[in-house]
Amino acid sequence: MNLTLQKSGAHPIVPLAAAAFLITLLLFFIDEGNYSFENITHPGNIVALSFYFMGMMLAQSISLAVAERFMERSKAVLTSIIIGIPVGVMATIFFFLALRG
Repeated sequence: MNLTLQKSGAHPIVPLAAAAFLITLLLFFIDEGNYSFENITHPGNIVALSFYFMGMMLAQSISLAVAERFMERSKAVLTSIIIGIPVGVMATIFFFLALRG
């Protein structure tokens, strides 16, 4: 009797979203030396946090699509988190700087 496992075609959204959410909260916590979450509920802060979250999710999704071509899914997810988080943060910062300038 042989047991075969089928690969799921589902997108691994949960680990990517969890990593992006935790890094977004870390960035808010250390922002400008406040080291607190007391102003997180202000609408402007929620908008800024959503931009960071979406930037990281986009960068992780793109890097996952590229990494899945070269390695198995579990390694591709980890690689996309490691590469996508810094790229997403930098892209979001450049986006804010472009809006300002």
